[in-house]
Amino acid sequence: MGTTKSKIKLTTRSLDALPSKENRYNVFDSDTDHLGIAVHPSGRRTWFHLVKHDRKPKRTTLGQWPALDLETARAKALEINSSLATWALKDYDGPSPFNKKPSETFGDLFDGYLTRHLVDTKHPEKAVARAQWMADKYFPSWKGKKASSIRSKDVKDLYAEVGARIGRNGQRTRHMANRVLQLIRAVFFWAIEAEVWTGKNPASKALNKKSGLFREPKRKRFLNADELARLYRALKAESNPDFKDYVLLSLWCGARKSDVLSMEWEHVEPLENHAWNVPATTKEEPYLCALSDEAVSILKARRKQRTENARWVFPSWGTSGHVVDYKRAWKQIVTRARIAGVRQHDLRRTLASWQAMQGTSLQIIGKTLGHASSLASTEIYAQLSNEPVAEAVSSANAAMLAAMKKKPKALPAPSATGAA
Repeated sequence: MGTTKSKIKLTTRSLDALPSKENRYNVFDSDTDHLGIAVHPSGRRTWFHLVKHDRKPKRTTLGQWPALDLETARAKALEINSSLATWALKDYDGPSPFNKKPSETFGDLFDGYLTRHLVDTKHPEKAVARAQWMADKYFPSWKGKKASSIRSKDVKDLYAEVGARIGRNGQRTRHMANRVLQLIRAVFFWAIEAEVWTGKNPASKALNKKSGLFREPKRKRFLNADELARLYRALKAESNPDFKDYVLLSLWCGARKSDVLSMEWEHVEPLENHAWNVPATTKEEPYLCALSDEAVSILKARRKQRTENARWVFPSWGTSGHVVDYKRAWKQIVTRARIAGVRQHDLRRTLASWQAMQGTSLQIIGKTLGHASSLASTEIYAQLSNEPVAEAVSSANAAMLAAMKKKPKALPAPSATGAA
């Protein structure tokens, strides 16, 4: 992807005013040599230092704005400039400033992984917070350990210990053990690739074909007709209209939670086309999502309340500019609707399941959800126009809406604990 660049006097106000564009572009600080900020289409902004040496560009990621403020970014850039100037005065004799001293502790590697790798993921705030939470909860003592002292046995022992824990649902936390192992492996792989560490990855031996990961049964949970009716009635009494629209759009579209919450107006306009150009999925592959009449009706109502030049369908005052999660609201509404064991992601599975009940082919269901897990499936999807997908979505939406409007079955009175 090509980038454009310009040079201006950066201030907090000018940084706030930098617009997001279709392609990433760079803006350089006129007051500090080689200091720039990359503005991504998602709105994320990343500080970097860029200089040419030996006719090759040398780029150093400094951190994400606004977590890394302007003055700190300038100070980091000046420090690099000073190191380069000193090296040049020595006629480039001695160690290169570009070859950083290998990190000593696992904490060094982990911090670098957060600030230099996760900062460039699709949802950096969420990814960083999740990784930090896992490290603090499951292996806090590793921060001060020398990276070279961590052996495969240490990783295996931690993996077994986490997998043997009992979670709040009374089940062993084997799925979390898998995530912990994958995180540790990713940290070491990044450190080796980024050349900040020269050892071997101890998590690679801990995870091999013979041992593998703990088995995680695939979830098959979706909302049946009676549960849809109860959810619909709970939504009617919902005081937060944004959350209500989010739940219904998730049902009507079958898109991932992160994609619905980060939906942009430019990707759904004109609404008369009944199509949403989802810019990227978890595999960074865009796809076309069919919008049913029910989905378009919600978007038209939201468009009437849209402020001028607003970018997001679900805007917020947070750093991302849009709502990131409705965890508490979701827990409250499923409790009111008395629906147990259902997650937000199950809304996506609900549309697919109702499509299947309508006799929709697996290929069309896959295209509805933006699946392209293999070359073979991609070739099949490429042959499908969006018309049969739109028809399948509309048919499933109509069946779901009919179920919602029926009177739900009577349930026993809730227990004294108030459990759903």
